[in-house]
Amino acid sequence: MNERQSLLPIRTRNDGVLLCTRLLDLTWPDLQELLGDSLLFALRLAREENPLVLKDWLQRAIAEGRTAELAKGWWDLHPQGKQLFVETLLPLSTEYPELLDSRGAPTTLEIADVPQLTLALLSLEKLESSQHVTRAVRTAADRIATLDPAKAAEVLASTSNPDIREALMKRLPAQITDNFLAGLPPDRRDDVFAAQAAQSLAGTAPTSEVAASHGRMSTTSELDSKVKEVVSSYLEHSADATRVYDAALLIEDETLRTKFMQQTTASLAQLDPHEASLQLDRVMQSGHPIPDTAIVALIGQIRNDPEACRIWAQHLADPNLKQEMLSRHNTHSGEPIK
Repeated sequence: MNERQSLLPIRTRNDGVLLCTRLLDLTWPDLQELLGDSLLFALRLAREENPLVLKDWLQRAIAEGRTAELAKGWWDLHPQGKQLFVETLLPLSTEYPELLDSRGAPTTLEIADVPQLTLALLSLEKLESSQHVTRAVRTAADRIATLDPAKAAEVLASTSNPDIREALMKRLPAQITDNFLAGLPPDRRDDVFAAQAAQSLAGTAPTSEVAASHGRMSTTSELDSKVKEVVSSYLEHSADATRVYDAALLIEDETLRTKFMQQTTASLAQLDPHEASLQLDRVMQSGHPIPDTAIVALIGQIRNDPEACRIWAQHLADPNLKQEMLSRHNTHSGEPIK
């Protein structure tokens, strides 16, 4: 008796334990080849009779890197595959967010699936952040916004998760997102704008889009602290300071543009004064004016190098401030500054 024949009786037996044990011996391609449509029966029975063994099997499939193939195969295999995804895979996505990864989640979900999607999304929101969790959150949010904008608006109003919020706001009509923002208290609206600015900066969006996202912070109260929060968080995790400066230079609001230049320089100079000097020099060489506040921020971090301080002080636009900085750092090279 070959292996295919040995599996056929399992399809008709009400023995989930035996069936699940057999599943653990097979890879996903083996299951497709040996079980065919009966795989749907096997997985449904496994879920009902022995869900712990099914989870073990899913965990192994994930460890083998077959998550997207597994998820996609379930609904492509049979018309009932989508239903099985909603019934079986979706509830497990809170334990295995890889199953709802944007590269593997179905695009054929319907409005009737929104309640289950919403439950999965709210559960994912509580998980510790990871690459798979972030993609799963964005996928679920995107599907809900597409299928049921009214439900998505409810989730948007209640969530504090920036990934969920960003995904919903990208998909929902402008009128819904504008109403959402208008209804927020000023401090929470400031938090939303800051979170969006941080997310766009850390992502792969063009600098023009990053600048536009930053521009929405122009009405923010406590602007200094919010800009510092956005910039510091980015620079602590990325070596690409050029992206921050290039985006800052495109901000239309002069006050906000100055704040970003100042806080970027101050934060970068704390981490790497030499890189901060190079970045300001690059900006200056490109023909863009450098705010005095940015130069002062740099000088404050290189104060043990009087010669460098005097060089940068020469670029200050305010004559009184320039004289003050030159006088303050008018010491011999190597002499400590008082």
